Amino acid sequence: TRDPDELVAALSSPDQQVRIDALALMIDVIPESPAAVTALTTALTDMDSLIRWNAARILSEIGPRARAAVPALKVCLQDSSVKIRLTAAAALWEITHQAEPILPLLTETLKTSHGDDWFAAASLIKKMGPAAGSVVPLWLQLLEDESRRDGRDYIIEILGNTGTPAAAAIPALTRLAEDPDG
Repeated sequence: TRDPDELVAALSSPDQQVRIDALALMIDVIPESPAAVTALTTALTDMDSLIRWNAARILSEIGPRARAAVPALKVCLQDSSVKIRLTAAAALWEITHQAEPILPLLTETLKTSHGDDWFAAASLIKKMGPAAGSVVPLWLQLLEDESRRDGRDYIIEILGNTGTPAAAAIPALTRLAEDPDG
């Protein structure tokens, strides 16, 4: 069903699959149903992490029309799951385009994670462009970190996307370009 009221009601089902299916269809009914954002916001507190993650992901896709979910998304920045924290951060960026509330989470993830979580944080910072200029010193540290060698090309790409705030990185980038082992 794509009836907005039925989808909103399905988000309260005790059956996980019913809730997941309702979330998958929810993006199509948002323009028709203001109650859908409220239901998605409620889903951010679901006991099931898959439901919370999907709700945050859909709110991210909705963007500024989901402004009512901002307080609940900020709470999700403290979720026990890093995947949910990062998805909530992405949703907050897509809704508000404010970097300050999410940069601490993203920079901590860059410092402590590798793999998918690191890439997700880095990708969101790349999307933020100049608004994430305060991350440039961390990027410089990571460029020098031998354990992050595989991510150097992506870091350089992100610095380029950061624009003017990344000007401080030019000397380090020049050294890397001149280093035959770099």
